[in-house]
Amino acid sequence: MKHFFFASVSLLLIFLAGSGCKKASVAQEPPLPVNVVTAIEKEVNEWDEFTGRLEAVEFVEIRPRVSGYITEIRFNAGAIVKKGDLLYVIDPRPYQADFDRAAAEVERMDAQLKLAQIE
Repeated sequence: MKHFFFASVSLLLIFLAGSGCKKASVAQEPPLPVNVVTAIEKEVNEWDEFTGRLEAVEFVEIRPRVSGYITEIRFNAGAIVKKGDLLYVIDPRPYQADFDRAAAEVERMDAQLKLAQIE
């Protein structure tokens, strides 16, 4: 029984191996035509001048964090700026006046506290 099984498997393998040996006949296509050009030496311009109009891909609207009068502009329109660059100088006088007023109020309250502690 074993011999019959091995013999049939061997015949099957030989048959399968032999069936793959035939070459398939493929119709050969004619080669595609190719254009051939002879290379020539010629002077080439490395740059050219054109007139045109450019438009930015992205627009940025600059808004100050505080209100006030601008005393100085520290950039040119179209310039590349980085995060943290100083763009405008705003008049500090109104803010200094508010600060001085608040500091005076703190001193007044300290004086009232000391007076209340004495009494």
